Amino acid sequence: MESEFKNYLLTFKLPKLVFTNLYFFWKAFYRKIRNLFFSQNNYSKFKLINRHRKKILKKSYPICQIKSQNFKKSYKLKLVTGFINIKSNSDWHKKYDDIELRVSLDRWNWLIVGQNNHLFPFDFNDGVFLIRSWASQFINDKDLAKNEPYCVGERISNAILFFKLNNYKIPDDILTVLKKLTFQLTQNLEYFKDGLTGNHAFNNSRALYLVSDYLIDDDIRSLALEIAKERLEKLITADGFLREGSSHYQFIFTRWVLEMIWSAESRKDKEAINVLKPYCEKLLKNCWVFLVKDQNNKWSFPLYGDVSPDCTPEWLMSLTWSKIACNIYRPERVPIAPKNVGWANLFGIIDQTKQHYNKLKINFSSNCGWHRLDFYDWTFFTYTPKKANYIKATHAHLDLCSFSLFYKGKPIIIDIGRFDYTNSSISKYGKSVRSHNSLEINNLGPETDLYSWMNPSYSKIKSKLNVNEIENKTIITINHNGFERIINKKINHKRIISLSQKEVKIKDVILGKGKVKVNNFFNFGPDLNLLKKDSKIIKFSNNIDFEINAESKKISRSNQNFSGWMFPSYGTKVPIFSLELRTLKTLPLTLSNKIIINK
Repeated sequence: MESEFKNYLLTFKLPKLVFTNLYFFWKAFYRKIRNLFFSQNNYSKFKLINRHRKKILKKSYPICQIKSQNFKKSYKLKLVTGFINIKSNSDWHKKYDDIELRVSLDRWNWLIVGQNNHLFPFDFNDGVFLIRSWASQFINDKDLAKNEPYCVGERISNAILFFKLNNYKIPDDILTVLKKLTFQLTQNLEYFKDGLTGNHAFNNSRALYLVSDYLIDDDIRSLALEIAKERLEKLITADGFLREGSSHYQFIFTRWVLEMIWSAESRKDKEAINVLKPYCEKLLKNCWVFLVKDQNNKWSFPLYGDVSPDCTPEWLMSLTWSKIACNIYRPERVPIAPKNVGWANLFGIIDQTKQHYNKLKINFSSNCGWHRLDFYDWTFFTYTPKKANYIKATHAHLDLCSFSLFYKGKPIIIDIGRFDYTNSSISKYGKSVRSHNSLEINNLGPETDLYSWMNPSYSKIKSKLNVNEIENKTIITINHNGFERIINKKINHKRIISLSQKEVKIKDVILGKGKVKVNNFFNFGPDLNLLKKDSKIIKFSNNIDFEINAESKKISRSNQNFSGWMFPSYGTKVPIFSLELRTLKTLPLTLSNKIIINK
């Protein structure tokens, strides 16, 4: 950020930008002051949603009193980062450095996320006891409900799934708890000013729709559907991708839609099915786009953008093989499912006794930036989004010009994900250009975050990807104007990635004037073992060689840079080999690095 900030300050020397820069700075300052004294929730643009909301809030909701119960045994609860033992009511109040671990406990995911591949971790009595225990401590906490409406929605949804999937009758006092939670959620729906309403509002909708069947309240159902209609149109692209730039959230959002359809089908709600199914079909089709399988029948998908704390990517991997998903969309040939079926096990997985297809090849390019290419034994991914000139809710990272590469389904060049959502250095690293397979010029990447005080024209980027087939090669060219923001350089850059049967060449063509420092970054898959490295070639296991550009030098990256790690799920890290190459040269400049199969 230091280099970016210095470069941004230099734009104040340009007469055509100085006044607009100051305008956006004071606009951000005013917004900050306004938000300190006024609620951020905003329903003025959503009149129908607000009308349903007000009708629900006018109703009388009973006072919820749940007696504190004594623990007769300890309970092992599954969180995304591991397990936690609860053996008394006071254990619910434990403090954590990462707020996501605190709220993960409050979201009740542990009711349905099994342990050791068991379908459900708790039976009826244990599940009801834990709900009562938690509610006795927090159900009337207004600040908790106001500050974390997403958690309120998750509590509702996970409780409904626990009871409905097991065919358990909901006890009257738990039904009262759900009524209270529904009131809290309706009070604090996650609609915000300035375009910051994201996927959380749809998650609110999912909770309201699931619970409306039990509360027998058509106003709650109507509110849920109005939110769903509004959010689906805003959040899903015409191609069927979630707009927030995360492959993991593509699966998570699809899960939410599937659970709503499952509930709608059980109650024969044709209106809800007609609203949800067209979007769900597109979402499912693009979940398949991300899936890759190796020769050992192990499935994975590249971890672009944030990795959610709600559940691991592995737990959702099987979503597309569930019966409910396959009734909406399935490829012509359905490959064999992952062994650990996770979420799909809750709803049933399709019969695969007659399925023998082991390959899933998809060549796909979308208008919203997602691209996948299968060529010989390579599978290539990249994300070249259109950079918005306004701040919006997102889970995307600074991954323009970055790419992921698989060979026979094994990850060779990877997107590392993100460790957590804290403000820590390791979290910031996961979002940064330096953690991606991209490059920096004079310590600036192809794109930058748009901060509230920043002139939007500074961070706005145009990018375009072209794919050409020439003889036995496929050539991907990424053109963009991101480096034009570097003051006094007039830099033009394009990345050309050439795939042939046994080689992938990554070429960076940089035009302009003057001397520059270029840093290239590469992150290698966790299954690749480093065998040998010298100044110009690095040898890995699996017959993979990496040939370094002739004029570049390897740079030792300190532990403070957090290189050498990937984050396969929230709060976990796995060691990998990361490479930084530095080139000091006068423009114009062409850099060429190669990945070679040496057999």
